[in-house]
Amino acid sequence: MQGHKQKYIGGFGIIAFVITSIFYMGCSGEKTFGNKEEIAGQMSLALQQKDMSCQKKLDRIDSIRNLLNVNEKEMTDEEKFQINANLYNEFKLYSFDSAFHYATQLCKIASSIDSAG
Repeated sequence: MQGHKQKYIGGFGIIAFVITSIFYMGCSGEKTFGNKEEIAGQMSLALQQKDMSCQKKLDRIDSIRNLLNVNEKEMTDEEKFQINANLYNEFKLYSFDSAFHYATQLCKIASSIDSAG
């Protein structure tokens, strides 16, 4: 029961810190954040960069997947492991389901390597 109290107290401390920070930022004046047009411009630029970054990530993923699909039958388990690890790393902060799939593949391949060695 003591552990649950500590979790709640820790969570309350984080919430209190966030609320206090938001309140402080709101009271510090508009000069901290710049004018609305500047903020809108920065947000627009960030969204444009996000789209380009997402497209680059998807292109990398497609390239790695194609490498795996085309050459899988000729690959050693170690090569398959490395490519699946690359796919896992591409997906780990992007898509949990896909990252989980490739993590599962890594476990299967590692087991196969271990039993062969």
